[in-house]
Parts: sequence; C-alpha cells; structure tokens
Amino acid sequence: MAKRPETKAREKTGIPQEKVDPVEAANQKVANEVARRKRIVRNFPAAPVEEPLEFAKQIFEFGSGEPVRRLTFFDHIDRAPESGGSRQLITNANKYGLIKGNYQSDLIELAPDAIRAVDPQIAPRDQARARIKVAIEDIEVFSKLHERFVGKTLPARAALIDAVVELGSARDAAEEAVDTFIVNLRFVGLLVTLSGAERIVSKDHALDQLPSSGNLSRPVISLESKGAIVTVEHAHYETTCFYITKLGL
Repeated sequence: MAKRPETKAREKTGIPQEKVDPVEAANQKVANEVARRKRIVRNFPAAPVEEPLEFAKQIFEFGSGEPVRRLTFFDHIDRAPESGGSRQLITNANKYGLIKGNYQSDLIELAPDAIRAVDPQIAPRDQARARIKVAIEDIEVFSKLHERFVGKTLPARAALIDAVVELGSARDAAEEAVDTFIVNLRFVGLLVTLSGAERIVSKDHALDQLPSSGNLSRPVISLESKGAIVTVEHAHYETTCFYITKLGL
C-alpha cells in the first residue's frame, strides 16, 4: 500500500507521526530555501550599478562632494538608515567602489571615481569613462566577460552563464551575474544595437559617441527591467525596422 505524502514527510523529518504539523513542515521548507540562498557566494555586487550610482549622486548633491554623516543623510532622503534596504544599498555602493565606509560608519565618503561619475561639471567622456570603470572594469568577472565578447553580438544567455562559471562564479550565482552584467553594459553604453542586433562594443567606441563637452545624458533604466533582458536567441527581428535600398544607388 502506498504511503500518504504526509507520512513520507514525517519519516524524512524524523519526527513522530503524531507530532508533525503540516504548517511547521512547510515553514521549515521555506526557511531551508532562504538559508540556501543566503549561502550564495557572489564575486560581483548584488545589484546593477544604476541604483548605487544614483545613491552616490544623492550623496554628492547633499554634501557637495564632501563626506556626509550617515544618519543625517538618510534622514534627508527620508529612508531608515538601519533598514535592510538601506544597508544593502550602502553595501552595493561599497562593492562598486563608489563610497568609503559601511552601514555602521558615522561618515560616508565618496570615492574619486564616484565623484567623476556623478559630478555634472565633469566632461561627458570623462564621466562615462568613470562609469564604465566602476560598472565593468573594476568587477573582475564583468571585465573578463567584456574582454571575451567585445566586438561580437550578444551571446545567448546560456552561453554567458557557462562563461561566467568558467571565470570562477558559483553555478548558483551565475544567472544573477549575467543579468547584472548585461544591465550594466547597457547602462554605460557598452551594449548597443547595430544592424538590428545587440552588440557588445569597446570602451573607445562608446566614448566616441559622446560629445567632448556638455552634460552626460543616459536614459534611466528601471531595475525592474532586469528580467526583460533580450539576447540574440530571444530577439524579435520581425518588429525591427530596416531601411533597404538598391545596391549602387
């Protein structure tokens, strides 16, 4: 006679059958999954660069580039300084090399690269160069990925995941690494559409598209778009407009 599912669950837990609570068993399963996710080891920041960079910009505007008191600053932006979200924001900004200090520091200081990346007085090409540095070049796995595929069309997501693992990322963190890498590429101008296909371009190519003076303008990319990344295998060429003419004209 086949055993009922709840009986199998009781045997697995080692708890006497009369003491098993289905709700407790479900809660334990969720707790185990949460613990597993917390054990993921990342060799890259846990978020795309856009939000930490906006955080650095707010610090710059609040303190005119000078160190600011953490509690005063968070009160200014109307966020709880001890909340999980605020701590993670500081941690991510730190991992991108944008700030000095952590979520327990009295003072938060912008790093030189952060100031160059957000100061509106900086020339567009110099500002873009600083953004590329913190978003891609200073993150080893992202830098190596860019070097491997620069000048080529964006590979299929699965191919990028394999490449990330080869470069030392944990398998259970590889998908997140690829998503963050692609979002960062697009944000700093290293992923562009050429001839109807997304192509990973060099830093020099990206900088050549910018004016030598004025303000750097980059479309804001919502962090919610993380799950909407388009790779070559998912491109919808039927919705792409092409201009066709006869040869020789």
